[in-house]
Amino acid sequence: MNLFVTLNEQGLDAICENTPKRLVLSIKKIIDDSDPIISVSADNKFPIAPNEGNRLQAVHRSKLADSSSEEQFDRLVWLAAWGLESSIALMTILTSEYQWFKASYGMEMEKTPRSWAFCNYTINQKGIFEVQDLREHPVFSTNPAVLGAPYFRFYAGAPIYDPDGFALGSICIMDFQPRQLDAQQKKALLELAAIASEEVKLQEVLSRS
Repeated sequence: MNLFVTLNEQGLDAICENTPKRLVLSIKKIIDDSDPIISVSADNKFPIAPNEGNRLQAVHRSKLADSSSEEQFDRLVWLAAWGLESSIALMTILTSEYQWFKASYGMEMEKTPRSWAFCNYTINQKGIFEVQDLREHPVFSTNPAVLGAPYFRFYAGAPIYDPDGFALGSICIMDFQPRQLDAQQKKALLELAAIASEEVKLQEVLSRS
């Protein structure tokens, strides 16, 4: 019998009543690590994961949105721009209404509407989310930042996590010409996002103590 079909049809608790707790937790992790069921925002402009309410609470706890720039995060986006040869690099935090730029290189704006954020897709998956040509993409070709100034053509981002594993935003790079990251560049972007996550986790742990 297919385990995942059984779980979906009968529910985890129903079939695991007499199963050791360790196994139950392992099964839950497998399910959690698989593709989530994604819905869309009320205005149908971006995807929302089932845990969006809890994620927004995590964003509020982090106190990163609407906060001033911090040197440790500024260094990371500079490294992203320099190391990945990108015109723009950002550390983004996604609130319910807007995308806050906690750190930025190459762009003066502090925030954009949430519906403009390519990072909406980054936070709903593990690893790198990359769009080689935004203008040719069926979802992003009508984005205001693609159709109009600053006319972005390329995006790549990796999620940033809090201590509880919620994706708060991303470390991302953007450019004005189509391009593609190679394997080493993708690894570098993942490492920078991991460093940002560790700093976020450290700050929150210290604030709780």
